[in-house]
Amino acid sequence: MYRITTIDDLIESQDISDFANDSSDVLMLVYVVRYFNEIRKNEGKNVQLCPLINKSKQFLLFIAKFAVSKGIDDGKKHSIDKHRLQIDDELRKELEIDGNDTPWRLNSSQPLKYVELKKLPREIRLPVPLFRRLYSHQRSGIEWMANLFIAKTGGVLGDEMGMGKTFLSLSLIMSLLDSRTIRNAIVVCPNPILLTTWLSEATKVKDCFGSDCAIQVDVITSDIGEVERNKILKDAKNCSRKKPRLVITGYGMYSGGKLPRGFMPLKKRFGYIIIDEAHKLKNKDSNRRKNIQKVIGTTPHILLLTGTPLLNRLEVMFQIDHRLVFYLVVSTALLPIYFLCFQWSLPFFYLIKELYHVVDLASRKRLSKWIDFSTRFVRPIVAARQRTATEYDLLRGARALKDLKAMIAPVCLIRKRNDHLSDIVPKNDELDCWCNLSEKQRDLYKSSIAYLDDLRNAGEKSGCVLPLILRLRMICAHPLLSDPVNIKEKCQELGLDQVINDSPKLKFIIDRVREYCNNGSRVIVFTHFLAFLDVLEFVFSDMEGINSCRLDGRVSGKPKQLKTMIDNFNSDGSMFNVMLVSIKAGGVGLTLNGASKCIVCDTTWSQAESDQAVARICRPGQLRECESLHLITAGTVEEKMFGKQIYKGLLERNVIGESVQKKRRSITELRFSNKEELTNLIELEPHGVCQYLESFNIPIVPSVQHPSIIAITRRSDVYNPIVINSVSDDDNDNDDNS
Repeated sequence: MYRITTIDDLIESQDISDFANDSSDVLMLVYVVRYFNEIRKNEGKNVQLCPLINKSKQFLLFIAKFAVSKGIDDGKKHSIDKHRLQIDDELRKELEIDGNDTPWRLNSSQPLKYVELKKLPREIRLPVPLFRRLYSHQRSGIEWMANLFIAKTGGVLGDEMGMGKTFLSLSLIMSLLDSRTIRNAIVVCPNPILLTTWLSEATKVKDCFGSDCAIQVDVITSDIGEVERNKILKDAKNCSRKKPRLVITGYGMYSGGKLPRGFMPLKKRFGYIIIDEAHKLKNKDSNRRKNIQKVIGTTPHILLLTGTPLLNRLEVMFQIDHRLVFYLVVSTALLPIYFLCFQWSLPFFYLIKELYHVVDLASRKRLSKWIDFSTRFVRPIVAARQRTATEYDLLRGARALKDLKAMIAPVCLIRKRNDHLSDIVPKNDELDCWCNLSEKQRDLYKSSIAYLDDLRNAGEKSGCVLPLILRLRMICAHPLLSDPVNIKEKCQELGLDQVINDSPKLKFIIDRVREYCNNGSRVIVFTHFLAFLDVLEFVFSDMEGINSCRLDGRVSGKPKQLKTMIDNFNSDGSMFNVMLVSIKAGGVGLTLNGASKCIVCDTTWSQAESDQAVARICRPGQLRECESLHLITAGTVEEKMFGKQIYKGLLERNVIGESVQKKRRSITELRFSNKEELTNLIELEPHGVCQYLESFNIPIVPSVQHPSIIAITRRSDVYNPIVINSVSDDDNDNDDNS
């Protein structure tokens, strides 16, 4: 027997876990004690409660009998019912579901344990502790997923990075498993880092269901043998609803010529399938793609997760299974636009018509006939993107995009972080830092272009351009990367000062990192090149006050070592204040809230990669304001690639956000729509020239502290950039300009 006189006594009780196994019972106990204290406050008597009841109904019945036996409230049962209603009302207010306009309500049979959707079956229910942890946009996302589940169709969750797609999707999956609506589910994610993330989030969600939750979570990593792996898969496919299973797997398991034997027979399907980072499944002819399609089979319940729904090769996006409703409708609309941008060799109408038939089958005849679809969507959108587009073409294209968005709305959910997390995630100030090349870099750059000209004159095909672009990008980082072999030995030979002076970009990185660390901040430095990580590691190893760690593919493939490194870095007493990260290995799936500053050292074709990297520090749980620097070398291939990023960003805004006619004036100079402009991609502009800045009439004023930094612009709107003249020279001025 527990003798409790006040709520404080209840909270201070060391044995409260014996009385209640989940927070819903604890909440009930708190309200009951409060109620008893109020009615007996003048009697000076203690309230004795029996530590045997866990279920809500049994608990209420026990309290009613206890009240009658002790003569409390004269044994009137309606007083207990009234008290029950009072508890429900207070819980509704706490969970913000007390209004008529909310789609959520307390579960009728277990109101203190579960929350459910009003217009959907009661099998889709969330425990109160889990519901408390969900943000409003996640609750609406679960409602959207639940409607897709009831409609027996798939969908694409394209929320921006850092909005909790993993936790959101697991909440619904665990709900379906716990209620025995489905008996198994499988998650497919691209790398070991995400395996660790999914397992961690699944454990958090499962804990919210209480200690009696029967769901078993299995993770198949690369170090698990074939026999054990097949056993896990076989047990998951044959499990009962009383003992549901969730299996988390990586892309590597599907890359071989054949599926693991544990997936057989294929006619036994998983109840729900989640594919994370679905935009990585680009190659429709790859073994990985074909094997995943076999696993999907006829399963109607599939969710694709991606924070980057728009990429270059849209004709292969989200074609995971031709029986499902996916984001291919958007791909169909954008394909002709990208055809103009990239000059694809396939005949235009053949390509778009082939894609149309796939979309039509995927959407269960959601689209109209090809002729009607082309007339309604393809031609107006293409016409609106022409340089010679009239005002009529722009309005017609905007109307077509509006209709297209309405068509895909039921099966695709894309939301922006700033629209939903502005009050939760601290401000992130993103800056573009434009720098020049050193003389050594310019010489290497010119000689590389001259070598390409020699190959062309010798009759070589244009396939050598892509390796050249990669080489030019590496030269922009540091001249040592022109021959990225034995980098550390070469750094030792040159000496620290020479290594730093050969690259203005490296010198700027070092100065900013030193400044951040002196102010007590931790920094993440992202790059695409392992050789540049070697250079950074060499430089920071001899600097006082800077302790760096490195995350690349060698660490990301070892989940335990990776988790230890991340936990140490994020902890308050971490010995590391700088983390050097390869974007390919650590640019997705990680939470690095221990740092509030990050530097992205190089540029790629897709802005999504750098956005994913920045999202590692700017996500829920971050308590400090963030600053992100994107380094771009002016007049080089990096500037041209940045221009393409902006153009693709405009297309994304057109489809999922703003209309076609917005920002048209600013973006005109940044289009690449003919072969001559594409040829200029690798050309080197004169020293100090930046076409992007000149197109917006931004003055090029070298920094006093860093003469090679010609301008710093704020990325708040790349279509109308704001220049920050003194971010490197006077931090006070920077604060004023902000």
